[in-house]
Amino acid sequence: MIILANTTLLRLVESWTSLEVSLGAIARLRSVVTETPREENTGEQKLTAPTNWPVAGSIVVHGLEASYSVNKILVRQTFGKSTLLLSFLGLLDLQPGSIMVDNIDISNMSQTYLRRHCFITVPQDPFTLAAATLRFNLDPEGFLPDSVLIEVLENTGLWEHFCQSSKLNHSKSSEIEALLDHPMSSLPPLSAGQQQLLSLSRALAHKRAATAHGYSDLQTQLSVADRRPILLLDEATSALDPETEAVMQDVIEKEFTQKGYTVIIVAHRIGGMLKYFRDDIDAVVWMTEGRIERVVHTQAAVRLALKDDRGGGSNLCSTDLP
Repeated sequence: MIILANTTLLRLVESWTSLEVSLGAIARLRSVVTETPREENTGEQKLTAPTNWPVAGSIVVHGLEASYSVNKILVRQTFGKSTLLLSFLGLLDLQPGSIMVDNIDISNMSQTYLRRHCFITVPQDPFTLAAATLRFNLDPEGFLPDSVLIEVLENTGLWEHFCQSSKLNHSKSSEIEALLDHPMSSLPPLSAGQQQLLSLSRALAHKRAATAHGYSDLQTQLSVADRRPILLLDEATSALDPETEAVMQDVIEKEFTQKGYTVIIVAHRIGGMLKYFRDDIDAVVWMTEGRIERVVHTQAAVRLALKDDRGGGSNLCSTDLP
């Protein structure tokens, strides 16, 4: 009887704890729904950009000041590089100043249009939706065919991982393509580095969708194919081992840099990038307290700056292509 009573009491405590956790989660979800402000500029497009915008990927930032909500606690921003990327994406309120992309002020763009057509982002912390399919995690809007999704996974080395770990028959194409419709929770788990490679695969899928979707007119289709969204990476390699970082840098070089895309990388360490650095084309920018401290355009100058004590700070590496 005593053992039975102890077991019942234990289950009661476990159930009560689970209920408290669930109620806490519901309360947090409710606060997000009711308290999170809506973006004001997501729908209407104040300015119509050309169909193939952006093409050159040039960015001009002039007199920019950004702010957070005055009623919120703010951790002091030491460098300002991530704040700059948030400003590009329309996630911060811009005060004076402007951001021009290919001679168009992006403050006149809706955030939805801006994030879909102008920028491709790889964040520091990778994320996946475990209940969603592999296809949805790569292409949420369902624009791309299976062949393209498999191609982007092959480029990052993840397709082979999924196929081998799932023990699929490589001779059956239908079985392999069905893998895309498996929930992420049913697929082999990914390491931290592989999760970041999945984020890069998503960026490649975004690139394919931005240049190929939604236009039936042949002339317009050719114009859309010229579009080159700007790639933003916010500390995307900070937690990676050297081998995975090298894979990411190789993919970025082949899929973006060599094809004329502008790539902006926020990073604390830039040693792995120097292999691809091109004198007088690429640039490394040091930022402190939201201001540019130093800009260098040659690999020799970068190495010299890294030896300086000031070179140990935060870097924003911008790769600009003609």
